[in-house]
Amino acid sequence: MGDTLRRLLEASLNNASLYTYRQPWEILLQFKRERLPATTPIFPLSSETLALFLAYLAEKKYAGSTVMTYVLAASYPHWLAGWPDPTKNEMVKLALRGYSKLYPSQDTRLPTTLPILERIITACNQFSSVCYQRKLLQAMFSLAFCRRNYWGPWSTYKKRNNVRPVVFSTR
Repeated sequence: MGDTLRRLLEASLNNASLYTYRQPWEILLQFKRERLPATTPIFPLSSETLALFLAYLAEKKYAGSTVMTYVLAASYPHWLAGWPDPTKNEMVKLALRGYSKLYPSQDTRLPTTLPILERIITACNQFSSVCYQRKLLQAMFSLAFCRRNYWGPWSTYKKRNNVRPVVFSTR
């Protein structure tokens, strides 16, 4: 029955989430094999083991954003099983704060350039067969580019200070 439950839980996640959650557990198991006594249980994960895992990741120079993903992946099975979340421990929180200061994540995104904008606008022709919708998309991307690549109000609708941003509708 354990295999059936595992398959059911894996099926509840989309493929990207499943990959994202599987990778940290493989590294956690590797850490357990390399650094912990064989009798150390992996479930539930103690806060002390998680803190040592953070130190292990620091020794391996993992990026802060990757470590945060790994910590979230470690807390997920605990949430499912109703166990205490080891990530809520004060020592773990402090270790994470220190990790983010010592190993900050680098933003590797490149700015949208005019050639990239041209490719986006050309690609809009394949989003919809309706000319009006294509032109709206092209206008949206062009306006966002002209506003120094600020996409926020164009991609989400949030009411701020009773002012509504411009929202394109296809109705």
